[in-house]
Amino acid sequence: MEHWSSRKGFILAAVGSAVGIANIWRLSAVVGQNGGGAYPVMYFFVCL
Repeated sequence: MEHWSSRKGFILAAVGSAVGIANIWRLSAVVGQNGGGAYPVMYFFVCL
């Protein structure tokens, strides 16, 4: 079983993950409201 080396490292990783997920979620919503459909496809492609 793996363990985090420090509590601070775990918290930074959790915050980074949450910010990344929120960024993807918000981008999709804003682009959808403004009528752009091709941008999220390229965004996800670049992220991969």
